[in-house]
Amino acid sequence: LTDRAFDHIGDIDVAGDILYAPIEQGDYGLGTQVMARYDAETLVFIDATDVAQAHNAWVAVDPDTMIAYSMSGFGDSTILRYDIEAGWASLEPLLLDTFLDRVQGGDLWGGYLWLATDNDIDGLYRVDLETGAVVPIGSLAHVDGEGEGIDATDLDSGLLHALSIDAELLPVYFQHFRVDFG
Repeated sequence: LTDRAFDHIGDIDVAGDILYAPIEQGDYGLGTQVMARYDAETLVFIDATDVAQAHNAWVAVDPDTMIAYSMSGFGDSTILRYDIEAGWASLEPLLLDTFLDRVQGGDLWGGYLWLATDNDIDGLYRVDLETGAVVPIGSLAHVDGEGEGIDATDLDSGLLHALSIDAELLPVYFQHFRVDFG
């Protein structure tokens, strides 16, 4: 992949014993990025598949359906969907009711797609997977830095776990958020 100028790894996801990594090359006009798979325990490379995307900042995989979610633009109102078991075949995209800018991470939990951004508020968002309705749920709080990836796992520390990097690149904040569905 390095020989093809792929030099940036986005927000990864793990489903089962596979780690999924969105790997990006910087010429976004080519419209081609890569989804790579690794053994989650050993990090041994399994394979990589080209996907028709301009950007490749994040991937989220539903382990029940083996559908992967991502976004082609760094900002967009469309979520791309792929059938992993069919060789990353493109599925009908999910149209959002709101344009989201500078999305850096995504993860799935509870029938929703949870997104972290590096927009002007480092916003956190919940997306309904059936309707595409976008609900703002808060901020990473370190807006002078850069919002990064997100994990949605229900733990004692909260449901959402996200990274934010300071404007000076240090410190790196690993934050936990509780989410009230009430």
